[in-house]
Amino acid sequence: MALAALLLVPGLATLWTAWAKFNAPLPPEPFALTVTGAGALLVNLSCAFLLARVRSQGGSLTKAAFLSARNDALANVAIIAAGLVTVATSSGWADLIVGLGIAVLNADAAKEVWEAAREEHRAAEIPPRSGLLPATFSPYLYRSGQPGVRAVWRRAAWAAMESPSRRR
Repeated sequence: MALAALLLVPGLATLWTAWAKFNAPLPPEPFALTVTGAGALLVNLSCAFLLARVRSQGGSLTKAAFLSARNDALANVAIIAAGLVTVATSSGWADLIVGLGIAVLNADAAKEVWEAAREEHRAAEIPPRSGLLPATFSPYLYRSGQPGVRAVWRRAAWAAMESPSRRR
């Protein structure tokens, strides 16, 4: 769940910068903006393609890594577009709008990671110990297919009830 908060950091930084630019909308240097965005796009696309294969296998951690790389690649495309619009208009508004879009993108990714982490957390919770009678025996299986603590504990209780020393 901390990963979701970590994904919000760039979005919050973007909102802070957007507020400063809103108060003084100076256009950024378009050539540096476009070239930097293009270089970062190459790096982030390669990371996103590497992580795309495992994004649904490792839980919230790999999902967060994939979403970060994907969002950075999308943000880089938008930054390149903002640089081209800035060349045409000499206005800082394109950069400001892209920045707000990046903040929304990061907030959405943080929400997805939060939901994945909550699902993992719920799946890992161990139910309370109750119903020790053999009639209520039901193995509690985790996603891995291995019996959980509850199933092992109930099996031990069943074995104790069936042991010869217990029958006297």
